Amino acid sequence: MNWYKKTKKAMPLPRSKDIPRSQDDVRFEEDDSNNLWGSIDFMNRNLRDQSELEEKYPDLKYLGSGSYGVAYDIINDAKRNNHVLKITFDWKEIQSAKKILEMQKENGGKFPHISFVYNVSEIQQREPGNRMKMYNIVAIESEKVNRISLRENSIISRLWNFFWRNPSSLNNEREASLKNAWNYSKIALSNFSHEERDEEKISVIFSNVFNKYYDMLSSIKELGFKLIDIHSGNVGIRPETGEYVVLDFGSLV
Repeated sequence: MNWYKKTKKAMPLPRSKDIPRSQDDVRFEEDDSNNLWGSIDFMNRNLRDQSELEEKYPDLKYLGSGSYGVAYDIINDAKRNNHVLKITFDWKEIQSAKKILEMQKENGGKFPHISFVYNVSEIQQREPGNRMKMYNIVAIESEKVNRISLRENSIISRLWNFFWRNPSSLNNEREASLKNAWNYSKIALSNFSHEERDEEKISVIFSNVFNKYYDMLSSIKELGFKLIDIHSGNVGIRPETGEYVVLDFGSLV
């Protein structure tokens, strides 16, 4: 028996109780279908039959969520060791993940600086005429990478702001871009560590992070992607190489 057809009620996302509720959630009733807001509440209220998802990924651990999706660690699965699952309705991320998957097949393997995509599968198709079901809901299975440190987070936040305001800097000589990025960032970063307020020490740390971040942006740009939103929250570290990689495929178009 199809549970959804019998009850006509939404089925919650996996590990739904672990997902923080949106602050706006208190303003909406469960049967309110006239509001569309950028949060996982959209999927949690409208996801229907997820039996195939549960069969394929029986054991998931909640990792985090954003405006358009929720991420899980796939655990207790030898075949998917160090894989993560993201359930999203962000059409940009869905299209980019599909594009990367095809590029990987043509390339014969993973690309530097982009999290490897193992699978993109549709969970639910959109239903025309209902604003609460405007988007497909898709599961993206990808490579699990390590988090950046708080120090790297602070520096990359400034670097992305710099490159966003100065996109031509990627076309300049690396040393010139490093100098300009440091001049742009050093005042904001002067107090990012109580233990290291020495400008020379901070500049060395900054230079190391800059070079890794610069390599990532340059490599992604050479693959033909536009750099949309590669802030610190969308960057991780590939453990076997130490290189920075993009986690959020929606930041690549």
